[in-house]
Amino acid sequence: MGCGESQQSTPAPESKPEPPTAKAADISIHEAAIDGNIEAVKQHLATGTDVNTKADDEWTPLHEAAWHGHKEIVELLIAKGADVNVKDGDGETPLGKAIRNEQTKIADLLRKRGSKTGEEVLAEESILGAVNIGDIKLVEQHLAAGADVNAKDSVRWTPLHHAAFEGYKEVGELLIAKGADVNATADTGATPLDLAYGTTADLLRKHGGKTGEELKAEGK
Repeated sequence: MGCGESQQSTPAPESKPEPPTAKAADISIHEAAIDGNIEAVKQHLATGTDVNTKADDEWTPLHEAAWHGHKEIVELLIAKGADVNVKDGDGETPLGKAIRNEQTKIADLLRKRGSKTGEEVLAEESILGAVNIGDIKLVEQHLAAGADVNAKDSVRWTPLHHAAFEGYKEVGELLIAKGADVNATADTGATPLDLAYGTTADLLRKHGGKTGEELKAEGK
């Protein structure tokens, strides 16, 4: 090739850009929800982190975001399939956490998305839970569905024990009408009357209710 001839170089082949891949976040999704770090939450979700993953205390990211008041993260998690009624180790839902920490706007948002408190979820699940919050309609529904009117919890309290303790006279009347044992004894030997006061105690006395000591005196 002569000196006067221009030297042409072969152009290098164009490299294709690598497809974008999501980068794993440096902190856990729970920490991101606590800190309000929505970008880290997005990274976790993009890389396949379970939106309902639980920490040691069984809080989900939604529990954390609700408690700490991070509304945008709450909205993101719900949009990605977060369970709005999931319960933590204490049996509380994200709504319960928001209410307890006075996160009113987040509580309103969760209500609109169908969230309930842990007590409300439990009330729908069992007659004992329904009695515990005094929801007589739910109690009626449980009984109509075949729930045991004398069902016992871990300390052998019956629905009537709970109604007596809370002072829910109308619920107590319903339970007695449906066959509740007015003298059922708990682990401690306490009867519903031992836990009752005021008009609820009067109701139990009217239907033959006695204290645990009275039953012992009778040899029962």
